[in-house]
This record gives sequence, structure tokens and C-alpha cells, in this order.
Amino acid sequence: MSVPPAHSRWQDPFTVFQTNLQEVDATMDVEAALDVIESHGADTWLVNAGGISAFYPTALPYHTLATHFSPIVRQVTSWVTRSRRRSDAVCG
Repeated sequence: MSVPPAHSRWQDPFTVFQTNLQEVDATMDVEAALDVIESHGADTWLVNAGGISAFYPTALPYHTLATHFSPIVRQVTSWVTRSRRRSDAVCG
């Protein structure tokens, strides 16, 4: 007998708040950002963490690595951790 899959939060309606990271966001106040996101009624934070400057390791010759790469990586990890504490979702 097979066990039915567990219910996923993505099977229910959700409200998304989308942001696009800039290099200056390495020092963003995550708790304040989450307050704003929640005040808009969103329960999911869609973070664009790529684009003109790479916020991830890249070997492409014309894709510049963000100046604040290491702080950004730590910050994104922090965003995910803090959002989970609030029962919000972060995806990117």
C-alpha cells in the first residue's frame, strides 16, 4: 500500500512579494523587510538574486561577480532562516 504524499504549502493559494537584489542590499535589515512584505499581505518572498551582477560563483567572462558577494550569500541565507521563523516562504 502506498502512502499519499504529504500536503505541500504550494498546493494552497499564496501571495508573492518580489524584489530584485542590488549590491547595496548586502546590509539590508531583514526583519524590517519582512515587516513590509507582511504588511502588504504577502506570505512568500520571491528574491531575484542574479542578473547584471552575479550573486553566485560565475566563470562567464562578461558576468561580473558582485563586489559584496560574500555578504550577499550570508544575507540570503539569513533571509531564508528568518522567513521560516515567521512561517513565510522565500524562493529565488
